[in-house]
Amino acid sequence: MIYAELSEKYLAIISKLMKQPKNKESINLDAGESGILYYLIYHNGATPSELQKHLNVGSGRIANALNTLQNKGLIFRQDALDDRRKVKVFITEEGKLLQENRRREYMEYIQRVLEKMGEEEASEFLRLLEKFMNYNQILIASERKEG
Repeated sequence: MIYAELSEKYLAIISKLMKQPKNKESINLDAGESGILYYLIYHNGATPSELQKHLNVGSGRIANALNTLQNKGLIFRQDALDDRRKVKVFITEEGKLLQENRRREYMEYIQRVLEKMGEEEASEFLRLLEKFMNYNQILIASERKEG
C-alpha cells in the first residue's frame, strides 16, 4: 500500500473509534469538557487562556465548555487573587469524582481490549503507537520552526 492509502485507512479506523457508543452515564461530556476536567484534576485551578492553550482550541469553544461544565456543577469560577480582571477555573468535588470514575471505567475497558489482543500483540501495538506519536511530535515541531 502507498502512504495515501494507509492514511485513508488510518482515518477510517480513528473515525470508527470516535463513533463508538459511550458509556451509559447520567452526565454526558464531550472530549473537550472531559479534557478540561482532566487538566483541572492535576492543576490547582487554571485560567481559561491556560485551558485554551493546553487543549489547543479557540476561546469561544473554551467559554462554551466552561459554561456547560459550570451548569452541570462540575467546575466553578473565581476571580484570580492577583488580578481581579482574570478568572480562575476550579474543579468541584463532584467533577473530580465523575472524572476519576470515567477514567477508572475507561482503563478497565482498555485492559479488556488489550487482553483480547494478547500480551505480545498488545505490547507491539503500544510500541508502534508510541513510535507513531513520537514521529507526529517531530513533524509538529519541525513545521512550527518552518512557519
